[in-house]
Amino acid sequence: MAVTVDIMNTQQQNYQGSQRSELELLKLQVADLADKIRRYDKAPRIVLVEDMQTAVCERQLFMHSPDEVFKHCRDMGGYTREVFRVIFLNVKNLVIADEIIAIGTGSGCSVEINEIFRLAVRHGAVKIITVHNHPSGDPTPSEEDCRLTTKIRKTGRLFKVVLADNIIIGRNCFASI
Repeated sequence: MAVTVDIMNTQQQNYQGSQRSELELLKLQVADLADKIRRYDKAPRIVLVEDMQTAVCERQLFMHSPDEVFKHCRDMGGYTREVFRVIFLNVKNLVIADEIIAIGTGSGCSVEINEIFRLAVRHGAVKIITVHNHPSGDPTPSEEDCRLTTKIRKTGRLFKVVLADNIIIGRNCFASI
């Protein structure tokens, strides 16, 4: 009986030792990753998110200037149809979501303002940036662009959602209203 107990104790110690070594290895990996994140602090942020039993690496995007928005949406300059999208932000200008609201024709796009704010409320956004392209390549705002911007800004006040900017993208250029 004593031999059986000794064998069981040895097996338990081996199991606990292997568990400890796996835990120590995981701690070293996390410390190494944290060190890399600190070194690349100027680059886009990387965050570990626990999703049940797995860790997922996500890239966080911040929008602080019209230039950053243009870099993010630059591909819209080549579209042959007008596309209207909204970038939803939190208080710190972290992108919560980026959604296409409407796709129009080569000369215009019909935008439903209620859809913009339905999504803003759903995402919990406090700021939005509207972005659309001009397939002609000229980002000069039209009268309709200015009217729409005013409507979005006024409606945003009702929902306590700030229109941070309205960007119009042309070919390799943009305009900020």
